[in-house]
Amino acid sequence: MRIRYLFVVVGSLGDLLPMLTIAQGLKSLGHDVTIMAAHRYANIASSCEIPFASLPTSDQTFGDREKHLLSTRYIGLWLLRYGVALNSGVYRLMQNQAGPNLMILTVNRPNLWADLYAFCHLGIPVVRFDIDPPWCLGPVGLPETHTTAALAIKWQIAWARSARLLGPKARVGHLSRLSRYLSRAIPVVPLYPSWLVGGAPDTDGGPSFVPSPASLPLQTRAIWVPDPKRPTVAFIAGTDGTLSGWNSQFFATSIEICRTLDCNGILLGGNAPADLNDDDTRVHWSSFLGLDEVLERADVVVHHGGIGTAAVAIRHAVPQVLLPRVFAQPSNARWLERVGVAEVVEPGSFTVEHGASIIRSILRDCRLRDRASFLSPHCYNDSYVSDICRRLSSIMLPPLRLPTPASNRTQLRGSCAASSWPALAACHPAETSQGVHSRSHDRNPIYLFCGIPGVGKSTFARWLGENEGFTHVDIERTFALMRLGLSKPWHRMLSPKADVRPFVIRMRSFGTPVVIDWRCLPQCVSIVRSMQDMGIIVWWFDGDVQAARRSLAERSTDALDRFDREVSFIADMRNEIASLVGGRVLKALDAQGNHVAAADMFRSIVGYGTALTAADS
Repeated sequence: MRIRYLFVVVGSLGDLLPMLTIAQGLKSLGHDVTIMAAHRYANIASSCEIPFASLPTSDQTFGDREKHLLSTRYIGLWLLRYGVALNSGVYRLMQNQAGPNLMILTVNRPNLWADLYAFCHLGIPVVRFDIDPPWCLGPVGLPETHTTAALAIKWQIAWARSARLLGPKARVGHLSRLSRYLSRAIPVVPLYPSWLVGGAPDTDGGPSFVPSPASLPLQTRAIWVPDPKRPTVAFIAGTDGTLSGWNSQFFATSIEICRTLDCNGILLGGNAPADLNDDDTRVHWSSFLGLDEVLERADVVVHHGGIGTAAVAIRHAVPQVLLPRVFAQPSNARWLERVGVAEVVEPGSFTVEHGASIIRSILRDCRLRDRASFLSPHCYNDSYVSDICRRLSSIMLPPLRLPTPASNRTQLRGSCAASSWPALAACHPAETSQGVHSRSHDRNPIYLFCGIPGVGKSTFARWLGENEGFTHVDIERTFALMRLGLSKPWHRMLSPKADVRPFVIRMRSFGTPVVIDWRCLPQCVSIVRSMQDMGIIVWWFDGDVQAARRSLAERSTDALDRFDREVSFIADMRNEIASLVGGRVLKALDAQGNHVAAADMFRSIVGYGTALTAADS
């Protein structure tokens, strides 16, 4: 089926470039694609041979020129002046394009709700993409005061005003309520690797960053060549529309840092700094250059915390100094700091002395560079974009019209359950938390399988799904989590608050026994204890380590380094693991490489007797 894909991008260049890459992939499969974004990106889309449509706003520049208001107390002003016109215009365009072969693809941003309207009122299938990882901090902005409450009211006023402009009845009176109702019906595809949010690098594929298109229109003049005798530091100003009052200060400090350290400096973005001396050959400014060309020459990069810039820096194993200011940048910075590839500095603390001290320390210390070098091969997965395009082109989400929630919430659950959702977006009947916990846990137990890699726990979990009616939850497979509606609860569980309840409640709603296959128990003992408190039964799969290593080597030698690290960590955590699992241990692999039969392990788990050994079977 030839599908028409409409990409709606209301963010910056960091949102647009991954969407162009996916659009090129869908176009190569014979589908029609259109990118809708800010007018200034028209030449970039044209260079990628992707049809372009400007965002339908009465003032093309207002939203970008005033975008810094989104991080201030004047967010309500921005929403009323720009967000209403934006969403109303985008919705009307979607209404004109509505048809049986249209699918809307958007970047998940809080100031875009026209796609929710289109899904709700027009039945147009919608898929959202997460460019940034889940927020590991609270929302960026003011502390919880009456001012914050006033901003929430302003946001709702903007939603209501756009509803009146659109004409159809909103049916759902509050934006957050509609988002909550649709969270299980609109799939969200992550465009970042799982290791960024707590997982381990996966050699078997899976989610990854999405590279920029190969046909970007780079600056025509020759790229500046730094002095090879000096270290090179790249300074990147940040997102367009957010540089008011920051651009000149940042570049002035950066230039002085280069002079203090006697290093090469490349300044990117914003306006040309007034302090730049043409006679100083150490420092060069450009409004735009390809990040790959810049960072392959850099020893350190100082930037705003944009996830696209961070991905390219990791790809080239460049240590990062992050100055997060607005939007998701503070959250991105904390994730990157946890991964061990960056150091975070408050923008107000970025002075010549402080900045020079940090950069000097990074140049002397190789830890950030070594960590980035380790993660570099796992940064981009060439097959991930192809996998996304193949899944999108092989399905067509059925029309779904949202009933009035106030009149009959049971009808909402019934309509979701009756829909035939394919692999990308399963929709299970929802249950209240009270109904979930009133059900007998013994009738539909939830098992968590952890243990030594390669002993057969994943194979056994799949066997339970195929033969015993279990729902198999494979934590390492992001699309499987999305299909089961577990992606958001899973990320919420990995956040600092470690809220396990939504994840468990969602699994209780399946109405079947559940088996969770997760290999990262030693790093997350506290989370697993919380899962136990919610009634999840933990089993540890043990076995001969050398036999497990041989089994993995037969499949992929690339996984051996990861195996050795995990086994070493497990050895250090033996006491904690023993106190956690108690007697629920299965020795599933003996020294000769023989696995315990799946049926025998199932009987052992159901009966919960003594642990089986391979010899017993």
